[in-house]
Amino acid sequence: MMKRLPNRAAALAAAAFAVIVLVVVIVVLAGGGSTISHGPESIFQDDDHLLYTDPATVVKTLDILKGLGVNRVRVTIEWAYLAPSPTATAAPAGFDASKPSAYPSGAWARYDRIVKLAKARGIGVDFNVTGPGPAWAMQRAPGALTSGATASVYEPSATAFGRFVHALGTRYSGSYVPRGASHAIPRVDDWSIWNEPNQPAWLAPQWRTVGHRQVPVAPVLYRALADASVGALAATGHTPASDTILVGETAPEGAFLPVPGTNPQRYVSAKSAESAIAPMIFVRALYCVGAHYRPLTGRAASALGCPPKGGPASFVAHNEPLFQATGFSHHPYNFFFAPNVSASFAPFVPLADIGRLEHGLDRIFAAYGVQRKIPIYFTEYGYQTNPPDPSQPVTPAQQARYLNEAAYLAWRDPRVRSMAQFLLYDAGPDPSFPPGSRNYWSTFQTGLLYGPGTPLDGHAKPALTAYALPIWIPNPHPRGGSKLLIWGMLRLAPQGSAHHARIEFRPAHRGRFQTIATVTVPASSIHGYFTTRILPPGPGSIRIAWRSAAGANFTSRAVATTGGRLAPGPTAAVGDPFLAVSNAYALHHTIAPCSFSPAVLQRAQGSIPNDDRQYDQEFVAAIEQARQEQASGACASTPVSAGASTTPASTPVPPAVAPLGHNTALRVGSPTAATDAGLPAPIIILLVLGGLLGAGGAVLAAARMRGWDPLWAAGVRHSWSEAGYRVSGLWAAFADWFRRGR
Repeated sequence: MMKRLPNRAAALAAAAFAVIVLVVVIVVLAGGGSTISHGPESIFQDDDHLLYTDPATVVKTLDILKGLGVNRVRVTIEWAYLAPSPTATAAPAGFDASKPSAYPSGAWARYDRIVKLAKARGIGVDFNVTGPGPAWAMQRAPGALTSGATASVYEPSATAFGRFVHALGTRYSGSYVPRGASHAIPRVDDWSIWNEPNQPAWLAPQWRTVGHRQVPVAPVLYRALADASVGALAATGHTPASDTILVGETAPEGAFLPVPGTNPQRYVSAKSAESAIAPMIFVRALYCVGAHYRPLTGRAASALGCPPKGGPASFVAHNEPLFQATGFSHHPYNFFFAPNVSASFAPFVPLADIGRLEHGLDRIFAAYGVQRKIPIYFTEYGYQTNPPDPSQPVTPAQQARYLNEAAYLAWRDPRVRSMAQFLLYDAGPDPSFPPGSRNYWSTFQTGLLYGPGTPLDGHAKPALTAYALPIWIPNPHPRGGSKLLIWGMLRLAPQGSAHHARIEFRPAHRGRFQTIATVTVPASSIHGYFTTRILPPGPGSIRIAWRSAAGANFTSRAVATTGGRLAPGPTAAVGDPFLAVSNAYALHHTIAPCSFSPAVLQRAQGSIPNDDRQYDQEFVAAIEQARQEQASGACASTPVSAGASTTPASTPVPPAVAPLGHNTALRVGSPTAATDAGLPAPIIILLVLGGLLGAGGAVLAAARMRGWDPLWAAGVRHSWSEAGYRVSGLWAAFADWFRRGR
């Protein structure tokens, strides 16, 4: 038996072994070359052009989506459209809602058609089964309904809904042959339950008075709908083991009210029967936990239809769909703001705040002892534009940028499994309102092409190109000499084969695009995602280009950048205030107030490319500081030119400009390793973990010196000593083998 090493030696040996393992892991994770890219699949929805139209339009729409690289279409199955006698107060006599053959002849035609045509093109189908439902399956509302709520969504019967889903699951099981047909209908293996149950237009009531307070009742209704429908799917051969089954489908916002007299302004949820419920409040009530994510008990539990007694395991056993579903689906719209803008009201969950939903679900699952981080699916998303809706603040060009940024943010989150686009064509105006009124364009204008009601009907928006070939540069204006992280996606390229993307550059305001780098996207890259880092020759524009096997050329939108090795300020300043000021800032990280005229500073501040000021906060602040100092009279005795920089001749000159082609033959980097900070993400994670372990060890050692030494701490030291002992033995054996071999 080997002699036990002293604790100090054992600890040193273990530390050495840990360092070796850390280095090996870093080398493996950060190694060069292409790697398999993770990333969400592309979902698209446009029911008007995929369901409620003629066959030729359906074929044309699917062909367009196939050409754009769409993986799956989301199709709304509205219960009332299939149910017999939907306005009657009683179901037809003898009607068996669980059998497909019991429904009206021809009711299934549009759904059979989309399933068959999509399958023929290799496009998957997600059935979002939802209300409105037939009147005979609803409770009667106690009074008049407003705020978009209708009697067809008021307290739907979960039992009746489950029977309807049973009929759907049977018909689209892959083995159902309709009467008179010779072949079975293709299988549907992607399902999502109800649409936006936290909105009164889809499920009512949202709140209800219990005792002397308002409690959210829509989560109670939805919990029953999810349990019944997922059970019906399982009974017809559709389970999370074989299909994608999603719960949630939550909208990103709810109704809220300002709290009078608060500074800064605070808000609280509105709590009327038809006030939409913010998603985080809805989710907590759905899973029967309180604000601190502890399972509810007593009256609080009873008010939400939760078991007032019984352990967490009992709730999980009676609500398995909430815990065993494939994922939780969400619609992370931000409507008027860029995708990276956070919502100030904490219960809201736009895309920038998806961590709120993920963290909340993790705490819920942990509270019930379920060790799982449920995946997130974005099943609806988009930006409305002006034109055609004059009330919208988002321009078509901004829509294109926002969709690319949103795709990038979704890709960065490893829990997000799908990214959606709502509408190919803008919806037309509402003819029930007069043209020019606000409600005339109260429909959705999130399409990639303009729709009816405008002279641009059928014309493409910039977003069409942006969707087909996304590009995002997280920091297009880095400090001088820094490489740019370029994220892209060959969405329209066929999967299963390698492709080559070209990174093209055009100098600012002149010349044409030329290739400065090539990126190989391997066949193993899921959905065509890639990242790379390049050093552009100087200020200008960058885009991605791709050539199809048929010889067609496609390009992304161009992104303006001041990156690269910048020329000296005075040289670059001629005729371009923005480049003059930005170059000076890149060289000095500040702007001397007397270096530029007020007119030049004003023009530079007003011409920041892409209007993406959230990425140029330091630059914008530097310009504003210089303008304020000028206004205070700091430059009264120093006249400045109106058009050029007066940067001193002693300013250090940066390295020579990199020639075109300098980056040719760059390889795609690991997307999981790319970060905006310039370090691979796994290295950052390992360094952070190492730091936390070291800090924890120091705290424990200091506590022990002061007399604190519980049994578990002694056990940890013992285990550490044993680890050191075993590592030292392995090391000694390896050294002995190595010496013998020599």
